[in-house]
Amino acid sequence: MAASHPPGLRGNLDPSPPMQTHSRPHAAHPPRSLASGVHAAIKKKKTPPPILASEVLREDLAPTEPGRRASRLWDAVVAVLFLAVGICLRFDLGVADLAPQAGAICLAAAAAIGATALVPFPYVWRAAVGGLVGAVVVVAGLFGGGPLALLGDAASATWLESFRVITCVALPAALLFRSHYRAYERGRVLLATSFVLALPFLVEEAFLATQGVAIARVGAALALTGTLSALIAFMPAPTTSVTAWCAQTLTFLVALELGLRQFHAPLPAGSGPLAYALTGVAFFASVVPIALGLFQMLSFVYSREARLVDLHRRPSEPPRETQQPASSD
Repeated sequence: MAASHPPGLRGNLDPSPPMQTHSRPHAAHPPRSLASGVHAAIKKKKTPPPILASEVLREDLAPTEPGRRASRLWDAVVAVLFLAVGICLRFDLGVADLAPQAGAICLAAAAAIGATALVPFPYVWRAAVGGLVGAVVVVAGLFGGGPLALLGDAASATWLESFRVITCVALPAALLFRSHYRAYERGRVLLATSFVLALPFLVEEAFLATQGVAIARVGAALALTGTLSALIAFMPAPTTSVTAWCAQTLTFLVALELGLRQFHAPLPAGSGPLAYALTGVAFFASVVPIALGLFQMLSFVYSREARLVDLHRRPSEPPRETQQPASSD
C-alpha cells in the first residue's frame, strides 16, 4: 500500500529539476587585435603637435638658416668656375706669365670651395670658409697676383676696383638679407649702408658710361643698371625671388664689364689671348662666396632678433572722429 503524503509536503519532495535562470543575451563585441592598444599608444605618442599658421609665417619672414641648401649649390658652381679658369691658365690663355702662381691659386680655391659643397659643414663654418677663400683670391688680385692680377691695371685704377669688390659683396649680401627678412627693418638699414659704400663705384660707372668707345660705355651702363636694380629691395615687402635675382644679376653684370675689356682694352705684355675674359669669370667666382658668407653671417647674428618682430602688427589707424548726435526738434 503506497504511503500517502500530506498535501503540503508533496511539492517539496517532487523530484523534478529545479528551475534555472538564464542571463539576457548581449551582442558580441568584435574581436580586438592584441596590438591595437600598443599601436594606438605609439600613434598618440608620435603624433607631432599641430603647426600654427603664425609659426609658418614666422619661418617664412625670419628663417633660422636661410640659403643653407642654395649656398652648397653655389659653392659647387664656384668650384667648377675656379677649376675651369685654372685649366685655362695652365694653357697660358690668361695671366699665367704675369702671375705664375695664378693657376695654382685657382686649383686650390676650387678644392677648398668644392669641399664646402660636399662636406656637411655647419652653417657658420661654411660661410666663413667660402668667404675666406674668395677674399684671399681678391686680395691677391688687388696686389697684382693670382687670377685677378689685371685688377688695377692700366684700364682702371686700384681704388676703383676695390670699390667694385665692395659693391659686389655688400649689395648682394644686403639684398639677400632683405629678401629673407622682409619684416625686419634692419634689412633696409643694411641696404642703405651698402649703397653708401657703393657710391664711389656708381659715380665712376656713370662717368664711364658717357665717354670712351661704345663697348666700354655699354659695359659701364650694364654695371650701373645692375647696381641700381637693387633699389627694388626698398619696397615695403619685396618679393624674395625677385630680390635674389637682383643680387645675382648685379654680380654678373659687374663681372661682365670686366670681361668686355677683352674687346676694347689693350692686353698687357705677357698675358694670354683670353686674359680679360678669364678675369671676369674669376672675379665672379671670387665675390660670390664672399657675398654669400657675409649674408649668412648677418643672418646668424640677427635671425633671433628678426624672429621677435610682431607679425600681427597693423598700421595704426587714424582715430575716428566723434560724431555728435543729431538733435531733433
